[in-house]
Amino acid sequence: MAFIPAYIVILALTIAIDYTAGIYLGKVAGRARSWLLAASVIATCLVLFVFKYFSFFTNNPIGLVGLFGWQLSGPVAAPSQLVSGLPASRPAQWCRRSPNKLPGAWL
Repeated sequence: MAFIPAYIVILALTIAIDYTAGIYLGKVAGRARSWLLAASVIATCLVLFVFKYFSFFTNNPIGLVGLFGWQLSGPVAAPSQLVSGLPASRPAQWCRRSPNKLPGAWL
């Protein structure tokens, strides 16, 4: 994987959110502490969902609807593609089985 500066910014943002929440968790008590912890966990999970699972949850329903013969627009670009410009999946030639290798061996 290549060095992508945008990913460093996203990582720094999540670190800043969690660090700030951790500082304030030590200062507050009671119900506010629970809400702060929940907000921090939700923010971190939201970033994970958007950059890791967004493509899965958008492209699979499009493929499922295609099984019934309906046509939807797609595939949808994942946020990681929009940030980096890299393809979401590996090229097909990386996944084909090599004829000179044993069955089950991959390039």
